[in-house]
Amino acid sequence: MDHLATTGINIGPTITDQDLVRYCGPHTPPRTDLVAVLQHWAQVRPDRVAFYFTDGDNPDADLQITFAELDEAARNVAGYLQKYGKVTPGARVLLIYPPVLDFVVGFFGCLYAGATAVPAFPPRRNRKGQRIHSIAQDCQAHVALTNSHVRQQIEGDANWVEWESISIVATDVLSGRDHAAEWEPPKIDEGDLAVLQYTSGSTGDPKGVMLSHGNLVRNCELIMVAFEPDPSSVGVSWLPTYHDMGLV
Repeated sequence: MDHLATTGINIGPTITDQDLVRYCGPHTPPRTDLVAVLQHWAQVRPDRVAFYFTDGDNPDADLQITFAELDEAARNVAGYLQKYGKVTPGARVLLIYPPVLDFVVGFFGCLYAGATAVPAFPPRRNRKGQRIHSIAQDCQAHVALTNSHVRQQIEGDANWVEWESISIVATDVLSGRDHAAEWEPPKIDEGDLAVLQYTSGSTGDPKGVMLSHGNLVRNCELIMVAFEPDPSSVGVSWLPTYHDMGLV
């Protein structure tokens, strides 16, 4: 992995516990990692909508997921990865999704498995997937998460032979199976790697930036400082999830 760079900066706590109460209400989440944060809200506000996805061209495709549903879906994906994908803590897992709700499930499924999520945009029609192949080789990923539509597209690629070393898992197909009971909670430290985010590669090979669990939590805290939300606030974004501002 020759193209990895770490943020290398520990900015420390960005908000006080009192600020957290103001932004989140009396039941404040842990400040260690996003797995603990999601599990907290799944217990405290199980029926609250966590994410809502709307398709402007097809309103019938609008989807939503509550904190409890997302927690269960993440455990389901993580249980599958741990038992059948042979994914161990710290392993790199590609996320090859278009901007849909499936990405959120796959992302948290990676974190719940103790793996490192590596977001990458799916190969475009009539274009070879060299960028994804470069990323997969650089981060040494042997598993990729996607949905059934993209999996079909990949398997229909004339360069499919280049994907044969990677197990392609469609997480939307896993939704009907109960792997959540097989999930083994990983031990996560703030310094553990959560995400490898690769550059566009427009001026050379894509380079991975290492983001720890602590980095992500601190980033979320900075966002709260900037926007000053309250427990009823709703955020709206249309940025791609493989982009740094769209991811967090």
